[in-house]
Amino acid sequence: MAGCKANEMTSHVVFCDFQSTGGDKVDYRNDLKDLAEELGVADRVTFLSEFEESATMEVSHEVVLELFTLSNVFALPSKSETYSLIAQEAMLKGNLCLLNHDFSPFRQIYGKNALYKQFDGANIAFSGQDGEIQTKHEPIEEYYRSLASNIRYYLENEHVLRSKTWVRTKRNPDYVFRTYIEPLIARENHAQV
Repeated sequence: MAGCKANEMTSHVVFCDFQSTGGDKVDYRNDLKDLAEELGVADRVTFLSEFEESATMEVSHEVVLELFTLSNVFALPSKSETYSLIAQEAMLKGNLCLLNHDFSPFRQIYGKNALYKQFDGANIAFSGQDGEIQTKHEPIEEYYRSLASNIRYYLENEHVLRSKTWVRTKRNPDYVFRTYIEPLIARENHAQV
């Protein structure tokens, strides 16, 4: 989100999580909140479990599909998900899928149908040695600004993504009212004075 903000993009990330009450899940969520605050993007981050009461124990499939309808990009930095049904559902709903480049099953399964990038600290590579290879990008701010720039390119130049954004932002009732109807009402009220 900080990379998107640096590219003057309107963006918001929704973590479709369920309410975890203890342990490493809560610590991880708090770490992400702290990072968002540090990067100045806390207002662009929502944890569904803290926003929607129905997400206290689970997030329904219908809600997930509605979120995909409203979104353009689905990021999955996983290093273990392999044949991800959620990534395929995101694709079916017209989202650009941003997948972990260092997780080779993604590249094998999804081929040219996704955008692949490395995620700092969330990567695995098979080197013939025991353990994982962790990717570190320096400076990290520049790496994610560049990543956001790539996403912006696709959102502005790929016809399906561009039209999805246009319909959602310029053909919704609020935009139509503010842009076309409200000025007519204001003009009419001014003429009557």
